[in-house]
Amino acid sequence: TDEDETHVNPVYGSRPHSVYEDYRFKTYARLNLSAQARVYSAAGRDVHLKLKVANLLNKSLGGSTDMHPWVEGRSYWLGTEVTW
Repeated sequence: TDEDETHVNPVYGSRPHSVYEDYRFKTYARLNLSAQARVYSAAGRDVHLKLKVANLLNKSLGGSTDMHPWVEGRSYWLGTEVTW
């Protein structure tokens, strides 16, 4: 609200406080995907191929600003895991 109030505390004296008002955020859901497949197995050694997709629906919370200069979107990660 760009307003400040001063409150008196018996121990700490007067202290300025910023006044904030309640804000209702839009409903937001993010869907992520994680998949794993075993592509090789022998003598107790496994190789897995892993896929992770963040923000599967590619929805963002809004546009960029000076304080938040990026817009989050869908991202992928593909990798392997080897155990022995």
